[in-house]
Order: sequence, then structure tokens, then C-alpha cells
Amino acid sequence: MVDLDDALRRYRQDRFSDGDVASSTSLSVRAWRELIKLKAVRTEAGRGPGRVRICDRTNLKRSAVISALHQAGFSLAVAGPIALFLPYHTLLYEVCDPITISFRLLNGDRL
Repeated sequence: MVDLDDALRRYRQDRFSDGDVASSTSLSVRAWRELIKLKAVRTEAGRGPGRVRICDRTNLKRSAVISALHQAGFSLAVAGPIALFLPYHTLLYEVCDPITISFRLLNGDRL
């Protein structure tokens, strides 16, 4: 069970571990590491406390897109570059940010 307060705190800090990525995208940790090797996603150059890789929300969202492409039948080696070079990067990763959409809906704004 995911603790919502803890998940929102991590989202605000823009720091996600391998386990966070695996639990939120349905990618295995092994698949996540393969995407790092393929350079389809990026993690911080150094590792965080406990030698844990840390990524930001853009790479978390990109890994969710890769996961969807992978579930549709593409290999990780193909899905990774597709998600990395998708057009409309700003629309996909910044405008359609789940937190932004949630706050807009809470304020009664139309999407």
C-alpha cells in the first residue's frame, strides 16, 4: 500500500528511487536498469544515500510512457528511444503534469 502523503512529498522533492519507479510504472527494477544502460532515461550522476539511484519526475513520466509502449509489444530497446524522442516534450511532461491538472480541477478550472 502506497502512503499518499509520502508519495506527494517525494513528488514535490522531485526525487524518485528505483523502487518508486518500479512500483509506479509496472516496470521491473531490472527493466529500469536496462533503460538506464540504453540511455533512454537519466538518473543523477552520483547515487543518493544507501547507493540508490535517483531520478526526477520527467524521467519517471518518461518511464511510464516506455512501460505503456513495452506493454503494447515494443521491446525496451525500441520503446526507450521512442519515448525519449517523442514530439511535444513540453506538453507530455510539463503541461500534462498530474499535480498541475489536479490543482486546476480542485480550483474549478476547465481542462
